[in-house]
Amino acid sequence: MRYSTSVNCSVQNGFHHWSHDFGHMTLQLQIPEVSRICTG
Repeated sequence: MRYSTSVNCSVQNGFHHWSHDFGHMTLQLQIPEVSRICTG
C-alpha cells in the first residue's frame, strides 16, 4: 500500500513538472483518492 502510494505520488509529481494543469487534472480524474493523499 505505502509503496504503491509513493509510486503514484511520484508519478503525480512528474506530471506536475511536465504539465501542472493537465497532469493534475488527469490524475484527479483517474485516481482522485491518491491525488487527495498526495496533496495532503
